[in-house]
Amino acid sequence: AHHATWTVPSVPLTPHLWPALLLFALGVAGVAWAYVRASHALATWTRDRFPWWARPLLGGLAFTLMALPLDAAYLNLGTEWLPQAFSGPVPPWAFAVKLALTAWCLGWGFKGGEVTPLFVSGALLGAAAAPALGLPGPYLAAVGVVSLFGACPQPPLSALLLGVELFGAGLAAPVLLVGTLAHALRGSRSLYRS
Repeated sequence: AHHATWTVPSVPLTPHLWPALLLFALGVAGVAWAYVRASHALATWTRDRFPWWARPLLGGLAFTLMALPLDAAYLNLGTEWLPQAFSGPVPPWAFAVKLALTAWCLGWGFKGGEVTPLFVSGALLGAAAAPALGLPGPYLAAVGVVSLFGACPQPPLSALLLGVELFGAGLAAPVLLVGTLAHALRGSRSLYRS
């Protein structure tokens, strides 16, 4: 299989970089916290109110109605967003829409496909936050890919290794800082209950 490669500019480790990365870590932690809480709350609510067979039926029907006005890039795994996140501007709300749709599906009992939407949403979050933080979009998209993944299901070491594998050792320090801080600030609840 051929895997996509993304060009990530190197950013020197200057005094300006660290405060920007700390602010981004706060954003990643907040997004991870909201996503995990929403997924669990909706799953609990639907399990308490609907029989097992009605959950996918009702959740799928509602999802279909919600998806009708949306661009197809928000659906499925969302990988259509990755080239745009690494090359140009993205709508600042794209990460939130993708995560909300994913949380909806998980909450109604559709399992599978949790990780790739986290990668996509992390890239979108990074690309959207980059201009405000004065960093290149592809750089912060790369940090976002693995940091949101590290914050939600709680594998910060795996996220670091994945970041180095995908984007090179030059991203190790930023990914370690953002991923670890976001993971610590997000709280003890993981995307996975066990």
